[in-house]
Amino acid sequence: MNYSAVWAKTLSGLLTVVACTLSFHESAMHLKHFRRPEMQVRIVRILGMVPVYSITSWLSLVSTTNEFRLTLDLIRDLYEAFVIYNFISLLIRMGGGWRRTIFYLEDQPRAPHFFPLRLCLPPVQLGMRLRSFNWTVLTFGKRTHSNQLGRFSFSRSDIYDTAGGSCAAIC
Repeated sequence: MNYSAVWAKTLSGLLTVVACTLSFHESAMHLKHFRRPEMQVRIVRILGMVPVYSITSWLSLVSTTNEFRLTLDLIRDLYEAFVIYNFISLLIRMGGGWRRTIFYLEDQPRAPHFFPLRLCLPPVQLGMRLRSFNWTVLTFGKRTHSNQLGRFSFSRSDIYDTAGGSCAAIC
């Protein structure tokens, strides 16, 4: 092993410790001042992304086996999907819950689609799309983890399944 690889692994390990320390401190402060549990639980889960992502990335960097790296990648991706779901839930909570957020969004003017979809699709009423958006987040997380890692081919059906699911979510 050369000097620069050892230096990179050591520096990344130190930065992992710093990131985890800051994240644990922020989480501890939220738990110490637990005034709005319906939101703070989600915030602590989101803050948990820092240690999960940094530790698994560092272990992946220092690991010598490919199977272990793939396992760490799966753990990181699963927690990332969990964090995305919690972030959406946090936004809905900040909006006052499902009903209040839907009523607020329904009062907003209709939103046009992005170009070129706006040429063929009418503007969207935002409130009625909120629940389907939440399911889209969950489905997207499920779809991205069903693919074989590192394998891409137009002859595989899950490529088209993912593309179709993404298009359905947009439209």
